[in-house]
Amino acid sequence: MTSRIGDAERAAREDTERDRQETAVDATVGRGVALVLADRTAVVEAEVASR
Repeated sequence: MTSRIGDAERAAREDTERDRQETAVDATVGRGVALVLADRTAVVEAEVASR
C-alpha cells in the first residue's frame, strides 16, 4: 500500500511540473505574439498617419 501512495505522490509531482513547464511555454509564446502585434500596430499606424 505504501508503494501505491508513493507512486501517486510521484505522479502528482510529475503532473505539477509538466503543468508548470507548459504554462511557462504558453506565457513565453503569448509575450512573443503580443510583441509582434504591437510592432505591426506601430507600422500600420505610421502608414495611416502618413496618408
